[in-house]
Amino acid sequence: MPIPHARAVDARSIASAAGTAGRCARLTDPIEPLMPATSPARAKRKVLLIGWDAADWKVIHPLMNQGKMPNLARLVERGAMGNLMTLRPVLSPMLWTSIATGKRPYKHGVLGFQEVTPDGSAVQPVSQRSRRTKALWNILNQQGLRSLVVGWWPSWPAEPIDGVMVSNHFQRAVGPLDQPWPMPPGTVHPPHLTETLAGLRFHPSELEPSQVLPFVPKALEIDQDKDRRLAAVMKVLAECTSVHNAATWLMAHEDWDLCAVYYDAIDHFSHGFMKYHPPRREHIPEADFNLYHGVVEAAYRFHDMMLGTLLDLAGPETTVGICSDHGFHPDALRPVRLPKEPAGPAAEHRELGMLAMAGPGVVQDQLIYGASLLDVTPTILSLLGLPCGADMDGKPLVQALTEPGPLERIPSWDAVSGNDARLRETEQFNPIAAKAALDQLVALGYIEPPGDDAAAAVQRTERELRYNLARSYIDGGLQRKALPLLEALYRDAPDQYRYGIQLGLCHRSLGEADALLDLVERLSAHRRAAADDAREQIARLRRDQGIADDDTQTPLDPERLSDDDKGQLEDWRTLARLNLGELDYLRGWALGAKGLHREALEVLERARQGAPRRPMLQTLIGETHLALRDWRAAEQAFDAALDIDDLSPQAHLGLAIALLHQGRTERAAELALETIWLRFHYPMAHYVLGLALVRLGEPRRAEEAWRTAVTQAPGFTRAHRLLLWLYRRLLSDPQKAAEQQAQLAMARCRRRSTAPPASAESQGADPASSHGPAVPAVAVHDGQGTDDAGSFDDQDCIVVVSGLPRSGTSMMMQMLAAGGLPILTDGRREADASNPRGYYELEAATRLRTDAAWLADAHNKGVKIVAQLLPFLPAGHSYRVILMERDLEEVLTSQHRMLARKDNGQTPTAAADLGSAFTRQLSQVRAWLAAQPHIRTLQVDHAEVIAEPRRAGARIAAFLGRDLDSDAMADAVDTGLYRERQSLGATRGSASDPAG
Repeated sequence: MPIPHARAVDARSIASAAGTAGRCARLTDPIEPLMPATSPARAKRKVLLIGWDAADWKVIHPLMNQGKMPNLARLVERGAMGNLMTLRPVLSPMLWTSIATGKRPYKHGVLGFQEVTPDGSAVQPVSQRSRRTKALWNILNQQGLRSLVVGWWPSWPAEPIDGVMVSNHFQRAVGPLDQPWPMPPGTVHPPHLTETLAGLRFHPSELEPSQVLPFVPKALEIDQDKDRRLAAVMKVLAECTSVHNAATWLMAHEDWDLCAVYYDAIDHFSHGFMKYHPPRREHIPEADFNLYHGVVEAAYRFHDMMLGTLLDLAGPETTVGICSDHGFHPDALRPVRLPKEPAGPAAEHRELGMLAMAGPGVVQDQLIYGASLLDVTPTILSLLGLPCGADMDGKPLVQALTEPGPLERIPSWDAVSGNDARLRETEQFNPIAAKAALDQLVALGYIEPPGDDAAAAVQRTERELRYNLARSYIDGGLQRKALPLLEALYRDAPDQYRYGIQLGLCHRSLGEADALLDLVERLSAHRRAAADDAREQIARLRRDQGIADDDTQTPLDPERLSDDDKGQLEDWRTLARLNLGELDYLRGWALGAKGLHREALEVLERARQGAPRRPMLQTLIGETHLALRDWRAAEQAFDAALDIDDLSPQAHLGLAIALLHQGRTERAAELALETIWLRFHYPMAHYVLGLALVRLGEPRRAEEAWRTAVTQAPGFTRAHRLLLWLYRRLLSDPQKAAEQQAQLAMARCRRRSTAPPASAESQGADPASSHGPAVPAVAVHDGQGTDDAGSFDDQDCIVVVSGLPRSGTSMMMQMLAAGGLPILTDGRREADASNPRGYYELEAATRLRTDAAWLADAHNKGVKIVAQLLPFLPAGHSYRVILMERDLEEVLTSQHRMLARKDNGQTPTAAADLGSAFTRQLSQVRAWLAAQPHIRTLQVDHAEVIAEPRRAGARIAAFLGRDLDSDAMADAVDTGLYRERQSLGATRGSASDPAG
């Protein structure tokens, strides 16, 4: 649309962008209701839910501080605010459906921007027919509550709810203004409002200069025949206005309990114009920057003005929530190039969206921690006095509510009968409307054009849906379900590099270092071959144009290229550059997971040379330095990561650990708290905070931190152990200690049944073992050992049975041998009356102080080493230590009787100070074990093995992570040999016992 004339326009004139006078309401003017809002079914509380796609606090905070978003500022001042964690993949239809259902995509069924038509013959934009669970408005419909739903993505075709639904096809402008603009069937329910609402739509051609110039003040300088960016601004602005007009009219004229209105304009403005947002980057032409640098700010200010109107219409009796599905990088983290793949623009998204709430039922002046977009629907249900479904993945944000609703959950709202107003399977889709919306997604760059071959388009779409499903499984901690999907995708389409990368990330999440290394080698070979082919294709084009091979100055003439070659050239140039940095990242992680930290650093440093501004790469370098116990180098790497992304929770936590090891405890505690603010559901952050608090002399606050860690990750055994230590040693609370002992046992069982590594936080496994070379044990000596996998190799370790002499070590060796573990013994010490079943000892083990070379033969075998020699175990191996514990008086008595048999009773009774010495030595050994990242320790009580040998056998087999015969292990325990559990003054039976 040409702008007919220019005039001075100040920033406040953005308010006039609502539409032409007389046809629809201005966005910032209150709309007088034409009918009274009365309904006997009204809930006690009304809720207004506003969706701002891609809104980000990084942009909002500076604008609020400058007074440019006063309506949002007032809302925040009287309510609660916080970050909102997104899901992966960060694709809007999937995310907004999760917001509306409280469930992850693999549960609700919306898996991308497109779907295959019911007959499987074509492709259409995603509709809410893909959704296979109830949305918030369906639940409310069953409860007799009325909803207004405007523009939600996806909401076409409109569902027949009690209230009004205006689908996401409503605002799309098609054709010139002087042509008919009918709304496709299914756009509005109830149908009798179709004509009224159609008159509220706004066409881009209706915009006046005063409504455009606040976004692009130099619009008159633009040649619109050559530069279509101004037309894009006008299109997004007009569509946003249409949504707002419908929402405000309905709020004023319809009775409602819930109003949910979704605006996609910030996302569209950001994808189109965030690249020009200040400060200007080197690759952005100055002329383009001068024209479009203010578009994003104007978009946010425009939304704030619309918010003012919505708040006026809602009134003070309404609880208001504003949320975004993800953020949008406004700073140096903006990618220079987007991936050449479907949904490539999602690379510009940030994992943290925004949330603000205010009104009845919401705490004032409250920061919300740990919120996820999955929590939106449960929170609204709570505000309306309704329970959540147990099958929902989210939870009510009770920290932000003055009166939380029902805490109990029903099994599933999907099982509740009644009129939920959902679509019926027999309804058909409208191909005309589907095509128009599909063209919109193609224009935005979210999807590929389907092409002429419908079958190929269907195949691509099905493949993309399976890919997104796999990524959703990974995000939900279900890596085992994702793995076969990704393996099949990569096998069937090896040219799709992203499939291989995601498969590698899945192997990483599962801790499968060898499989990851093998995959990385295959991917590297494939990429090198693709790069060679791309270089040959470019050389062919140059030869066709008569350019000599050694002529590096003459560029290709694009006018002489075929259309196919023009389309392929940029892809060939990208492939020819052969950037293997992402593969080096994965290779470095895998090497670290295998304990090859020096080799990992070499690979990661190579990757850093090619991509010095990747915060996750810097973070992995820092984690590798942690595994090498190079605290200062780790600190520098994490500082570098935070210099790139100062909101990275992983870098904050890594720096906290590095500083904690250097004795800078107060700063470490501050960093752990900052990590928790950025990502509340982060068990390791709470664990590290607890370590710092103990050192600062605040055991009660440490208890709270560790309790949070085990609540978030019930299988986090290290945190369970420290809680047990805390209750026993610092808080002297025997009752809580006993309860914690039981919880620790349950945690061990839970770890046996869950997937390892990065699924830990979601599935309950120990997050201490979820980051490869990330987090070594921090020396708060708990006397319980450690479960750190920092430099631990699960596949190649030495099993050590240890304890004081006569504490049950021989019995344990007998159990392991019976279970099927190879035993390292020389057989020199024969069975006798003290150990009729044998000692299973190795003479070389007694020389561990001076000679450890024999350990090379002990890998994946069991060997017995007395406890006092454990600190001489060299760090070049990984160990699983079974530390036998037995009542000290029984140990001393058994030792004395054994010696008496050897020298015919000439050995005197053990002195009392011998027990004190053993106690001190064991305490020192436990403290040493707790600080070793290459050792995992399991304490086994001798009396418990005698009392419940089968349970003990199963526990030990699980600790070793081996397929041992736990029944045979139990049968190896001869309880009849145990005669020394009686008090010391009692008459002894047989001289032998299962100790040794």
